[in-house]
Amino acid sequence: MTIYLTTEQVAKRLGITSEATIKNWLNGMPTEAGFPGAFKSDGGYWLFPEEDVEKVATHIEEIKAKNVAGDMTPPDLDDDAEPPIL
Repeated sequence: MTIYLTTEQVAKRLGITSEATIKNWLNGMPTEAGFPGAFKSDGGYWLFPEEDVEKVATHIEEIKAKNVAGDMTPPDLDDDAEPPIL
């Protein structure tokens, strides 16, 4: 069974202080690069599959670890995917 998270829950899980940042990501990146399963509910709220959120969280942690290590090479990504806007 898929668990869905709200924009607020996603922001908290990713350590983002503003829910607007998550919404901006939805508008600024290809869906497949971040939250391919995200959708608007009948009430107009965004819902995100927990699995998508965990993938983005892992990607963010990898980027942070590279930055701390001074490694500024681009992260390994699929050829067609674009990185999330941090």
